[in-house]
Amino acid sequence: MKSLFLTLLFILCVKSVWQKLEEENADFFRAYYIRLKLKKQIILFNHLLEHQYHLMKYPPGPPKVPLAPIQNGMHPMAPGNKSETLYHLKTCILITSKISLILNFTFI
Repeated sequence: MKSLFLTLLFILCVKSVWQKLEEENADFFRAYYIRLKLKKQIILFNHLLEHQYHLMKYPPGPPKVPLAPIQNGMHPMAPGNKSETLYHLKTCILITSKISLILNFTFI
Protein backbone atom coordinates (compact mmCIF):
# COMPACT_ATOMS: atom_id res chain seq x y z
CA MET A 1 0.00 0.00 0.00
CA LYS A 2 2.87 2.32 0.85
CA SER A 3 4.60 1.74 -2.49
CA LEU A 4 1.32 2.46 -4.34
CA PHE A 5 0.99 5.73 -2.45
CA LEU A 6 4.59 6.67 -3.24
CA THR A 7 4.09 5.80 -6.90
CA LEU A 8 0.96 7.94 -7.13
CA LEU A 9 2.70 10.78 -5.32
CA PHE A 10 5.63 10.56 -7.73
CA ILE A 11 3.30 10.61 -10.74
CA LEU A 12 1.48 13.68 -9.40
CA CYS A 13 4.80 15.46 -8.79
CA VAL A 14 6.05 14.67 -12.29
CA LYS A 15 2.77 15.88 -13.84
CA SER A 16 2.95 19.08 -11.82
CA VAL A 17 6.55 19.78 -12.84
CA TRP A 18 5.81 18.90 -16.49
CA GLN A 19 2.81 21.26 -16.54
CA LYS A 20 4.89 24.08 -15.07
CA LEU A 21 7.61 23.48 -17.69
CA GLU A 22 5.01 23.56 -20.48
CA GLU A 23 3.66 26.87 -19.18
CA GLU A 24 7.11 28.48 -18.92
CA ASN A 25 8.42 27.10 -22.25
CA ALA A 26 5.34 27.14 -24.48
CA ASP A 27 7.28 27.63 -27.74
CA PHE A 28 9.65 24.76 -26.99
CA PHE A 29 6.83 22.35 -26.17
CA ARG A 30 4.78 23.42 -29.20
CA ALA A 31 7.74 22.51 -31.42
CA TYR A 32 8.32 19.32 -29.39
CA TYR A 33 4.73 18.11 -29.87
CA ILE A 34 4.85 18.90 -33.59
CA ARG A 35 8.04 16.85 -33.94
CA LEU A 36 6.48 14.05 -31.92
CA LYS A 37 3.44 14.00 -34.22
CA LEU A 38 5.72 14.03 -37.28
CA LYS A 39 7.67 11.08 -35.87
CA LYS A 40 4.42 9.11 -35.43
CA GLN A 41 3.40 9.92 -38.99
CA ILE A 42 6.78 8.77 -40.33
CA ILE A 43 6.49 5.49 -38.40
CA LEU A 44 2.98 4.99 -39.79
CA PHE A 45 4.12 5.82 -43.34
CA ASN A 46 7.01 3.34 -43.10
CA HIS A 47 4.66 0.63 -41.81
CA LEU A 48 2.18 1.24 -44.64
CA LEU A 49 5.01 1.33 -47.19
CA GLU A 50 6.28 -2.03 -45.95
CA HIS A 51 2.76 -3.47 -46.15
CA GLN A 52 2.38 -2.11 -49.70
CA TYR A 53 5.72 -3.73 -50.64
CA HIS A 54 4.51 -7.12 -49.40
CA LEU A 55 1.22 -6.75 -51.25
CA MET A 56 3.07 -5.90 -54.46
CA LYS A 57 5.64 -8.68 -54.03
CA TYR A 58 3.12 -11.37 -53.03
CA PRO A 59 -0.21 -10.44 -54.65
CA PRO A 60 -3.25 -12.40 -53.51
CA GLY A 61 -3.60 -13.89 -57.00
CA PRO A 62 -6.47 -14.14 -59.47
CA PRO A 63 -9.91 -15.05 -58.18
CA LYS A 64 -10.53 -18.79 -57.94
CA VAL A 65 -14.03 -18.39 -59.39
CA PRO A 66 -14.57 -16.60 -62.71
CA LEU A 67 -16.38 -13.30 -62.47
CA ALA A 68 -19.95 -12.98 -63.66
CA PRO A 69 -20.55 -10.97 -66.85
CA ILE A 70 -20.42 -7.20 -66.54
CA GLN A 71 -23.78 -5.62 -65.74
CA ASN A 72 -24.08 -1.84 -65.82
CA GLY A 73 -20.30 -1.55 -66.12
CA MET A 74 -19.60 -3.38 -62.83
CA HIS A 75 -18.65 -6.92 -61.87
CA PRO A 76 -20.69 -8.33 -59.02
CA MET A 77 -18.49 -9.64 -56.23
CA ALA A 78 -17.47 -13.20 -56.91
CA PRO A 79 -17.52 -15.66 -54.02
CA GLY A 80 -13.77 -16.02 -53.55
CA ASN A 81 -11.63 -18.06 -51.23
CA LYS A 82 -13.04 -17.42 -47.75
CA SER A 83 -9.71 -17.89 -45.98
CA GLU A 84 -8.05 -15.39 -48.35
CA THR A 85 -10.86 -12.89 -47.78
CA LEU A 86 -10.62 -13.43 -44.03
CA TYR A 87 -6.84 -12.90 -44.17
CA HIS A 88 -7.29 -9.56 -45.95
CA LEU A 89 -10.01 -8.51 -43.50
CA LYS A 90 -7.76 -9.36 -40.55
CA THR A 91 -4.92 -7.42 -42.19
CA CYS A 92 -7.15 -4.37 -42.62
CA ILE A 93 -8.25 -4.57 -38.99
CA LEU A 94 -4.63 -4.92 -37.85
CA ILE A 95 -3.52 -1.92 -39.92
CA THR A 96 -6.46 0.15 -38.67
CA SER A 97 -5.63 -0.68 -35.06
CA LYS A 98 -1.95 0.17 -35.60
CA ILE A 99 -2.89 3.47 -37.22
CA SER A 100 -5.16 4.34 -34.32
CA LEU A 101 -2.43 3.49 -31.81
CA ILE A 102 0.16 5.53 -33.65
CA LEU A 103 -2.11 8.53 -34.10
CA ASN A 104 -3.34 8.15 -30.51
CA PHE A 105 -7.05 7.84 -31.18
CA THR A 106 -9.54 5.07 -31.85
CA PHE A 107 -11.81 4.44 -34.80
CA ILE A 108 -15.47 4.01 -34.00
